[in-house]
Amino acid sequence: PTYLDNDGNVGAIGEFVFGAGQGTKNMIFITVSTGIGGGAILNGQVYRGNTCNALEIGHMTLEKDGPRCNCGNYGCAEALASGTAIGKRAKEAILNGEDTILKTYENVTSYETFQAAKKGDAVASKILDTSLNYLGICVANMITIFDPEMVIIGGGVSKGGDIVFDKVKEVVNTRCFKAMAKSCKIVPAGLGTDAGVMGAVALAVIESK
Repeated sequence: PTYLDNDGNVGAIGEFVFGAGQGTKNMIFITVSTGIGGGAILNGQVYRGNTCNALEIGHMTLEKDGPRCNCGNYGCAEALASGTAIGKRAKEAILNGEDTILKTYENVTSYETFQAAKKGDAVASKILDTSLNYLGICVANMITIFDPEMVIIGGGVSKGGDIVFDKVKEVVNTRCFKAMAKSCKIVPAGLGTDAGVMGAVALAVIESK
């Protein structure tokens, strides 16, 4: 037997069965890397929606007149808060002649932007603050809609560590109802980059029962 599902869904299933989401009944998984995707476990079951396209988190509009997204819309979370968006802002800063150590790197992506920020670079820090604020809004929206026990953030951007999670939690605490924010844990993915693979294994086990 063969089973097929969206990568965001299997990532959520992986974290629910084997990762940070073990023991929860309602959790949201968000992966932030070149794009932004995710999945939801509601009442212990993966939520796929009417057309199996639920939780396209990256294409939630956060800024109505924002930058154009690859999907064709404007101001999507993916165009504002993904690793690709962070790298793009960093490259624009270099082209604009801003005073930043980013220009010393041979190639500039979100990884180099995090490294520069950790070294105290003001331009890199501002780029991250802006992008992670949008990510925080994205997470706050998910909490407001689903009221989960936990939001798990994975993907390359999550490897930024405290810079990422401190900002996201700050925004959530500002924008969400206090009771919802207080009861929801925001944590890094327990399976790292293996969430999708392990989720595919779990999917096959669950669906074959």
